[in-house]
Amino acid sequence: MLLIVDTHALVWYLSASRRLSPKAKKILEDPHHSLIFPSIVLAEIKYLYSKCRIEVSFGEIRDIIEKDEKCFIYPLDETILDYLPEKLDIHDAIICATALALENALGEEVRVITKDEEVKRSSLVKVIW
Repeated sequence: MLLIVDTHALVWYLSASRRLSPKAKKILEDPHHSLIFPSIVLAEIKYLYSKCRIEVSFGEIRDIIEKDEKCFIYPLDETILDYLPEKLDIHDAIICATALALENALGEEVRVITKDEEVKRSSLVKVIW
C-alpha cells in the first residue's frame, strides 16, 4: 500500500505532536509502506516555516525524506492536473489527485494520511487517521 502524507500529518509526526492520531503514527512508522509526499506538502512546509508557524524547517524535512528509502517526493505534473478534483481547495485537491493518479497508474491501493474533514467527506480517496 502506498501512503500519501498530508502536511499536518508530516509536521505532527516529526514534532512528536499529540495531535497526530495513534493510527497515523503507527502506519507512518511501518517500514512496509512507501510514503509519498506531494510537492505541495513541501511547499506548504517551506511557507509555514518562513512564517514561524512550525518549528521543523523545510531543509530538515527534505533531508529526512531524501535519506529514507521508503520516502518519495511526487511532483505536480500534467498527470496530477488530469486528476485534480474541482470541489476541494487547491492544496487538498493536489494531494487527492496525487493519490488518484498513482492508484490508477500502479493499480495499487493508495491511502491519504490526513485529518482534513473536507478530504474525508469528499470520498475521493481512502483516508487513514
